[in-house]
Amino acid sequence: MDLGTSGILQHALAEFLGRGYLQAHLARVLVEYRLRRDALEEALRKHLPSNVTWRHPETGLQLWLPTPDIDPELLYVEALQQGVMVSPGTLNAVGPSPQRGLRLTYCAEPKARLVEGAKLLGKAWFAVEKRTRAAKPTKKEARVDAV
Repeated sequence: MDLGTSGILQHALAEFLGRGYLQAHLARVLVEYRLRRDALEEALRKHLPSNVTWRHPETGLQLWLPTPDIDPELLYVEALQQGVMVSPGTLNAVGPSPQRGLRLTYCAEPKARLVEGAKLLGKAWFAVEKRTRAAKPTKKEARVDAV
């Protein structure tokens, strides 16, 4: 029992589990979740820069998308402006995290929305990369500033 979930829902879940309905439910939803995961990964490969890589999730309901060369907070803000909600890893960290990235949940949306979300995330990614490159001084500018 926890303080954030309705007591009625907790009892309903206990009944659901007690009657043995979980296995049948999992047999149905796991197939769909795999299809959604695969659709998301295919769309990410199509719409993100070709150098972006991630580990294929074998289990779970989320894909961890590392962002070593791009600030996940900036990407989060830009993605929101593009119309897609992502979760920067900092939302799940207790302190400073050495792993920069986004958590992409694929279980709650149909495949078509996941594909559209990946397309919008790609637009956001390119926009943040462009702004980041524009903000960095060139080697020549850096040498002039150092003098």
